[in-house]
Amino acid sequence: MVPRFFQRNRVLLTVGVAVLLIAGTLVMMLTGGSEEAAEFSATSTGYVDGVDGNRETILLSDYRGQVVVLDLMAEWCGPCKKVASDTLKPLYEREYRDSDEVIIISVSVAGDSPGLLEDMQREYGYDWLHVTDNDDEVITGYNAQQIPKVVVIDQQGRITFPALGIVKHCLVY
Repeated sequence: MVPRFFQRNRVLLTVGVAVLLIAGTLVMMLTGGSEEAAEFSATSTGYVDGVDGNRETILLSDYRGQVVVLDLMAEWCGPCKKVASDTLKPLYEREYRDSDEVIIISVSVAGDSPGLLEDMQREYGYDWLHVTDNDDEVITGYNAQQIPKVVVIDQQGRITFPALGIVKHCLVY
């Protein structure tokens, strides 16, 4: 039951709740409220920028010092392809193809083989790094039971932007 004072002063109650939410958000931002990104290993397709290469096992920690845009996806996922085509591909082509500061990594969390991912890369012109989740480390570490999911990880390995669903813009600093 809401006290009579607040029943008559709903505006005061609403403003109070809004102030608490804003204050909580600011405290989280100022005290480093982001969480550490989970380490993982994954197998690359070997295909980047239209060039065939060797399939290699990568570690997330290999990219410490860079901003990582982690795209959690599956080859069969229509919304995942929408994120890749409408957001990641233009971002990669216009901004980060030759960047030493930002890397985009698409990780299949659905057991897709490197060969299947490579075929998808070639068909759709997805020239950035694509890998398969080894041992379900990514699906578990990033709670990726629902996809598409985009996670931005800063240079120190902290998650700064997690988004579930179709992402139209991805701010990378």
